[in-house]
Amino acid sequence: MTTEAIAFSGQKSETDWVAANWLATRRSRKIAVCFIAIFSLAQCGLGWERIYAQPIAELIPLLAMILFWLCFVIFGSKFASKFVARRAWRNNKLMRLPVHGLISEVGIDYAVENVSTNKFVWEHFGHYREAEKLLLVFSAPNQFLFFSPKFFADDRDWQRFRAVVAGKLPSK
Repeated sequence: MTTEAIAFSGQKSETDWVAANWLATRRSRKIAVCFIAIFSLAQCGLGWERIYAQPIAELIPLLAMILFWLCFVIFGSKFASKFVARRAWRNNKLMRLPVHGLISEVGIDYAVENVSTNKFVWEHFGHYREAEKLLLVFSAPNQFLFFSPKFFADDRDWQRFRAVVAGKLPSK
């Protein structure tokens, strides 16, 4: 790993923010789907005697209802997540300000233009999540620093940044 600091500078877009929120809440959606699936199976299990005694044609509405709720949670969460993220984007002016800073072996210097400058050591962070053109560094659940390849001077700096983060934090 390199000891040379990596500079970054950029500004999030609404599209970036929606994608970051989708990535950040990935685990919550999986938990919700599992909860609905377990609840649905429990309903089937509790009513097994009643279900077993029924002709298959009468079970179709029950199975349709279970399928409906699973689809509702899976697809509804995408819509709700985008809606909430866009609303937060429109209502939070600080989120839209440019950021800049340095990434080093010690940590991340992260400055929001004309507002604040923070120095984080790697121990302040718990984990990171990564998508193709997005990397989130989490300090707490739903609390993260946002990084995009467009924040870096070139692809080499982006790859170096990804390598430093991967070497310092676990991926979740």
